[in-house]
Amino acid sequence: MKPPRDVESRRLDLANNMLPFLDSQKKPYLHLVDGGVADNLGLRAILERITLMGSPWATLKYAKMDNVHKIVFVVVNAETEIDDKWDRWEQVPPFGAMLESYSSIAIERYNMETVALLSESFQRWADEIRRGRCGTGKIATEPGSCGDIEFYLVQVKFDALDNEAERSYFKRLPTSFVLEPEQVDKLRDAARRILTQSKEFQRLIKDLR
Repeated sequence: MKPPRDVESRRLDLANNMLPFLDSQKKPYLHLVDGGVADNLGLRAILERITLMGSPWATLKYAKMDNVHKIVFVVVNAETEIDDKWDRWEQVPPFGAMLESYSSIAIERYNMETVALLSESFQRWADEIRRGRCGTGKIATEPGSCGDIEFYLVQVKFDALDNEAERSYFKRLPTSFVLEPEQVDKLRDAARRILTQSKEFQRLIKDLR
């Protein structure tokens, strides 16, 4: 089945964006910045790969995973809290504070849109995989059948914590590879509790049983 026109347009745009980087004569050097600017959660790369491949079914076949039945996305979002102290002062914030706020707000909104786009794609992807795997006839969805495909989106983010002071503590931790051992222990414990309380993660565990 031919992909929808909007998908074809996105494939063309993505291909055109990547094309210049294949010419080492015109671009002998690459200057990189933090990936958070373009794909803070690492999800856009997956969405773009499926778009370039043409469909999720073609992507699974290329990866030799065409018999997979469960696809799980565990999204760890450690975005920091925007400092709102300037809202209580009349003076104009310094340039550094404005730049930091701009970056945080842009990343937060982009994260929300990316997660929403991923979640909204699941039903369409499942239908395309079922058609590719089962053909045009009646599609069975019993466990182990050709139509048995399920997507899960498990989000691990500090907003899931009930305690406001605890949420603020974690959101104010620096996004650094160097943290105190106590901070690392608290982060690991928070992640465990968030997963334990996640309805989507529990749904996955139940389905695996």
